[in-house]
Amino acid sequence: MATVVVVEGYLDVIAAVSAGFEGTVAPLGTALTEEHLQLLWRMADVPVLCFDGDKAGLKAAERAAELILPHLKPGKTVKIATLPEGQDPDDLIKAQGRGAFAEVIDKARSLSDMIWSFETGGLVPDAPEERAALQARLRERANGIQDATVRFHYSQAFDEKLKAFFAPIRQGGRDSWRGGGKPAYGQSGAYGYPARGTPRLVVSDTLRNSRLLRSGVVLDASPREATIILTLVNHPSLVEDKFEALAALDCETPVAQKVLSDILALAVRHHDISAPDLRSALGVRGHGPALDRMADSLQRQGVWQVDAETAAVDAEIGLSHALALHTKKVQLNRELKAAEAALGEDPSEETFERLRDIKNQITTVDGTEALIEGFGSLSGRATRSF
Repeated sequence: MATVVVVEGYLDVIAAVSAGFEGTVAPLGTALTEEHLQLLWRMADVPVLCFDGDKAGLKAAERAAELILPHLKPGKTVKIATLPEGQDPDDLIKAQGRGAFAEVIDKARSLSDMIWSFETGGLVPDAPEERAALQARLRERANGIQDATVRFHYSQAFDEKLKAFFAPIRQGGRDSWRGGGKPAYGQSGAYGYPARGTPRLVVSDTLRNSRLLRSGVVLDASPREATIILTLVNHPSLVEDKFEALAALDCETPVAQKVLSDILALAVRHHDISAPDLRSALGVRGHGPALDRMADSLQRQGVWQVDAETAAVDAEIGLSHALALHTKKVQLNRELKAAEAALGEDPSEETFERLRDIKNQITTVDGTEALIEGFGSLSGRATRSF
């Protein structure tokens, strides 16, 4: 089947069809509309939208992306091709022949890549506020997608791009930063905090003393993350009910984040997947040993809600409370980092008290158990523990 290519004018359609691109169409006399989009998706799952490479063409491409994004569905998307500046398809084909236009179409970029380019312009923001603004804009774009599964995968793709975009690059054995500067190691400010302007991380006492860093041992997942993951593995029907919260979850370790992402992706693709099939699919992806270690750790701690034999109601209650506590802990850790940075800038009693208050809240969350009257009775449990 011929590739469906959308150009701007009727002369472009004539030139492209004459050059062998028989699937070329144009929204004559108007910009792309939602009705056009639905018609295009009847013709092809991934039509290519072709725009001029000048400022007006890029603006038109961005407007089209904004129109299309909310209506994406699994398998239904677009690619965007940009022509050399100052040329339309008719000009390009007449001047350089069919091959030049074919190359433009072959190099068409995915919609997610184009949105990333629109938001970043290829430049890394230097200021934390600018980086936060970029992250917020990308999340807003992804959240505008109506289909939950596509929304999840766009959010995941943008998060992965952000992590790679902001990561330090090692050169010559030292860290250099994508923003252009180098960390000012060894420069300390008041109270032992890093000097103003250094990108060196301030590690809180809470994190420094955590199980994840103690004795140089890095766990696959924190106990609460392991509880969430293994509950989903043994009760995959819970994924759909908690999908929004799970898709937004930030795990402390890359292992936990990857396992969770694969669980969600598999559950989206196979809505009625059974627990044995899910565990088998995760094993194929290399997660078997990590899941075994998580299960062994939770068993030693007496966490029973994750087991396959646990009643569905009890598993759901345990999952809900684990998610609530985890979300609160992540929020408090972010506030703790901000408070530590503020103390480095302003070592006042007020900022110190704010820091101490957040640490106390974290301690409270870490000590909180999901205790509910009768919790566990359907699983044959007389005790109430988390």
